[in-house]
Amino acid sequence: MRVNPQRVSFPDQSQHYLIVHPHFDEYEDHIRWYGEVVRPLTDKGIKLTQMCNLHRFGLLKVGEKVLPINSHADNIVGKFMDPHASPLELDMALAAFTVYVKSVPQA
Repeated sequence: MRVNPQRVSFPDQSQHYLIVHPHFDEYEDHIRWYGEVVRPLTDKGIKLTQMCNLHRFGLLKVGEKVLPINSHADNIVGKFMDPHASPLELDMALAAFTVYVKSVPQA
């Protein structure tokens, strides 16, 4: 996707694109994969993640289609993703998530 769609010549630099371009950008500079979970690192990474629906892989992995919606569990998972969480907060989140997983009926 081009920044300026009215441009006549072919854009030949990274800054002329809204998402990561395979010829002009390094994916690792804009997105990071943790297994099947993606984390955008830049505005281009955010756009790429949204446009290509890259979150779908992580959502499938965590059972988004089969797990009941539970805002408490979502908050716990959010704590794991918080780079400022203390070791104690992470330990508490892990204990709470363990209890949650045990309470979900297994297929």
